[in-house]
Amino acid sequence: MASKIVYRVVAAVIAACTFPIAVFSPLIRIVADPIIGEAYIYYNASFYGVYKMFFAKGSGFNGFAEGAEISDALRGQLPYLTATGVCLGLLLLSSLAIIIFAAVSNKRAVILGLSVFGFGLIIAMFVLFGKFAAPFTDGTISLGDLGLIESGILKSILSMAMSIKVLQLTTGVFMFAFIYIALLMWTAAFMLTETGDKKQKA
Repeated sequence: MASKIVYRVVAAVIAACTFPIAVFSPLIRIVADPIIGEAYIYYNASFYGVYKMFFAKGSGFNGFAEGAEISDALRGQLPYLTATGVCLGLLLLSSLAIIIFAAVSNKRAVILGLSVFGFGLIIAMFVLFGKFAAPFTDGTISLGDLGLIESGILKSILSMAMSIKVLQLTTGVFMFAFIYIALLMWTAAFMLTETGDKKQKA
């Protein structure tokens, strides 16, 4: 009985770790190459960091993109970005479901299934975001195509002045993968141990 309680508590704690990671850990890595100067520009984007930069009161970039029109080139890639976001939302719901099941029941098979489902969502996130990012890193879509600047001349200057070299999922998503692998291993190990104990008693 005590081992079952330990299993449930540990599973709930592991699953709960996804929420602070989703908010505070970098999820997207951007590396830009400016024409002027030799140093690359690095930016690791987290939900909290983006909020502080663009939406928090007193931020220098607050309202930066208001009234901007999304270009056709970017609009064509949005389904991949949206699908990545949906996978992230489902992943967090899976974590919440694991916490609930761990708290109220001993149904380890359900937690194992949710862990497999969550890990599948993480793989899907990498695939979908890779498809979203590809046109940015191969030069098909430039910074000037983002629709943040209306002037055609300024768009051209921005496109020539800087290019995106890296656009990928980063630390936070790898940590999600680690968490779900830990959940899989923890649940599978407990189920195998429990099965072995039952055979010995029989």
